[in-house]
Amino acid sequence: MNNEFARLLRDQHQVGHFLNSVLKIDPKEFKDIAYRIITCETGIIDGLENPTSRSAKFRDPRYQNDKERLALRERIVKELFEMPLLDRDDKLRLGKGGARPIEVKSERKAFIIIGLPASGKSAVAFRFANEFGAMILDADFSKRKLPEFAKYPWGASIVHKEASEMIFSRDKTGFESLFYKATRANYNLVIPKIGASHVKVLWICNLLKEMKYEVHLTLVYLSREKATLRALTRYKNTDRYVPLARIFDVYSQNPCLTYFFLKNKKGDRFDSFGVINTDVPVGEQPKCSDFLGDSPAKKYEIDLDLII
Repeated sequence: MNNEFARLLRDQHQVGHFLNSVLKIDPKEFKDIAYRIITCETGIIDGLENPTSRSAKFRDPRYQNDKERLALRERIVKELFEMPLLDRDDKLRLGKGGARPIEVKSERKAFIIIGLPASGKSAVAFRFANEFGAMILDADFSKRKLPEFAKYPWGASIVHKEASEMIFSRDKTGFESLFYKATRANYNLVIPKIGASHVKVLWICNLLKEMKYEVHLTLVYLSREKATLRALTRYKNTDRYVPLARIFDVYSQNPCLTYFFLKNKKGDRFDSFGVINTDVPVGEQPKCSDFLGDSPAKKYEIDLDLII
């Protein structure tokens, strides 16, 4: 992990300042959370120097050598390709659940969804998948099937690269990722990404265009403050930790910048654009605050008076 622009959260002073002065949370609501954050942040630094994609240091003993690891990756991709979507991604396990909607369609339509962690991308992805018969290509799905994800509090970080490779890469061993299996079948796709770099989003778009796909870009918008607070609340309730300073300092407003840059400068490469604003009261549906073309964001109530 590159911490160049992310504040450190590795002692009580650093965490206390971030929670109280930056996020302005009630300390009583998150009692003793600082100890857990420090543990995870320390583990992340060590773990990301030895990711499971290339190091056996943190790998589960059952899948430590490269041959065992390749077999595990192939099994996970097969499960994601063949097994049905569950109602929630946190139910995914090795041997349980996949990325396939009830009725997958081969129409060569791709829906790229960008937004901060904890912004609500998963709910939008599930809705698009079911409405458009699209397979979800999400590294969070493959993460949950890797045993290390649940074994370490910072498991999501140490398996991140390996999980991403199972979704998008193709290597010299003949390993075929979920992306290439799905596009070979011309399946409709939902692709959730953070969208921190417009270059990477445009690369995915161009690759899909070469395969004769329609490509629709949707931004799921939530402010960095509220996304970070939601990530903290989720960690408190589920033990699933996402580096908080990375959301706030590194990803920050980048998904928004990516969306508007691509809309204004590369609009001819995409078939539609749309924004889904998830900054709504609990229990209410998100709203569509911007669209261009036949955007799937228009499935939500339209409110163009919202700033984003």
